[in-house]
Amino acid sequence: MKISVILFTMLFTLAANVNGQALEDIVWISEDHPPHNFLKNGTPTGLGVDVLVEIWKRVGLNKHPDDILIWPWPRGYKTLQERSDVCLFTMAMTPDRLLSFKFVGPMLKGPIGILAKKSNDFKINSHQELINFYPDQAEMQIGSIRLGYAEQLLLKSGYDEKLLHRSSNPDSLVMMLELDRLSAITLEYTSAMWKMGQLSIDPTKYELIHTFAEIPVGFGFNRKTDPGILAILQSALDELISDGTLEKIYYKYQNNMEQSGLLPSP
Repeated sequence: MKISVILFTMLFTLAANVNGQALEDIVWISEDHPPHNFLKNGTPTGLGVDVLVEIWKRVGLNKHPDDILIWPWPRGYKTLQERSDVCLFTMAMTPDRLLSFKFVGPMLKGPIGILAKKSNDFKINSHQELINFYPDQAEMQIGSIRLGYAEQLLLKSGYDEKLLHRSSNPDSLVMMLELDRLSAITLEYTSAMWKMGQLSIDPTKYELIHTFAEIPVGFGFNRKTDPGILAILQSALDELISDGTLEKIYYKYQNNMEQSGLLPSP
């Protein structure tokens, strides 16, 4: 299987250079969104990074985690909209984004919802309760990552954008929630739990009060990216899935979070 992917890559490289776009020239951009992607001792790491590194090996690309740019999500998202030589990951493959971008994936799924302190006993049992969710205090808003998929799901549900506290920094959102400066935050569940561990916050104090869905994620590309590049990368990802490598990477991070007490039952 690896040989077939590498041969495919060699053949494609010849054609891609004729078209002016080469796999080697792709700029890889991610965000601080653990456990999928984050910095550890200044070097990008995480589940998504591990998967990408394995893909690079299988397609014969001589790249390393330090070649990945870790940017705030809004900056990466805007760059992806403007440039065909960029990959942004891990990116939720929502219906709207499937129309606006191309993807290599899906890679995995994760629960996305609204997280709040258990002690507040907030309840959202219906769509109407969701769009009306706004405690009396003006400062107690829902926090979200600007242009993030959790925010987009919330706004698509009909929630008023004016009631959101929008940020590009997930650490800030989690800390504001802990300090009762936000009533809730909307994030991918495992990422929120990981952030709490990094910030020495007890994750067992929190719960999902509303879940949107388990959204598949993958590697996002501009719609003008050469389809041959996507075909090579998709073939390598499919190989990772079929031979069990992706599952091993996923369970490594899941086990780490469970052993650290960062994965209470949603």
